[in-house]
Amino acid sequence: TSQLDPADMDGNGKITITDVRLATDRSTRMASTAPSFNIVNVNAENFFDTVDRTEKPGNRDTVLTPAEFAAKVQRLGGLIAGELKSPTLVAMQEVENTSVLDALVNSDELKQYGYKYELLEGTDGRGIDSALLYRSDQGVTVSNAHQINARGRQNEWGDFDPKGEKEVDVFRRPPLVVDVNIPGVEGSGDANFTV
Repeated sequence: TSQLDPADMDGNGKITITDVRLATDRSTRMASTAPSFNIVNVNAENFFDTVDRTEKPGNRDTVLTPAEFAAKVQRLGGLIAGELKSPTLVAMQEVENTSVLDALVNSDELKQYGYKYELLEGTDGRGIDSALLYRSDQGVTVSNAHQINARGRQNEWGDFDPKGEKEVDVFRRPPLVVDVNIPGVEGSGDANFTV
C-alpha cells in the first residue's frame, strides 16, 4: 500500500489547486465552529467598598466614600466593556469582597453582558482577594473554585527560610483556581480548561 500525502485532499495522487481550495474550505469550517473566547487580567488597584471592617483584629480596611466607590465602579466597568471589549473571562486582583463585584457586574457598563463571578476570601489583612468574572450570557460555566496556599517556613526576621522556626502560609492573597467550560458552537466540542 502506498502512503498518501496529507496535502492531497481529493485523493488523486497529486497536489493541485483543488487541494488548496479543499484545505482552505476545511480550515474555514473548523474556524467557524471552534469555541472563541478571550481572557484578560485586570489589577483593580484597591477595589474597596464604603464599609469599614476594621473591627476584625489585624484588619487594615480601606474605606472609599460613596462618590469614590461609584467612580471606581464606572472606571472599571468602562475599561472592561470598552477598551477590553467585554472579554469572556476577566481575572481580577485586589478586590475586597462580593459587594464590590455585585456593584461592578450590575453597573450600567457591564450588566448587559451577564457577568457572574467567583471570589473566595483569603487571609490578607486588608481583605484583598482575587476573583474571576465570566460571561454567563455566552454560556460559560465554572466549577471547582478553590485557592492554593502552600506552607513555608520563616526565620526570626520574617524571611522565608527552609530552616526557619515558624511555619506560615506562603500567600496572604492565595491564588484563585477555577475550572471553566466554554461551549462550542454547533458541531464543535467545548473548551474546558483551568484558570
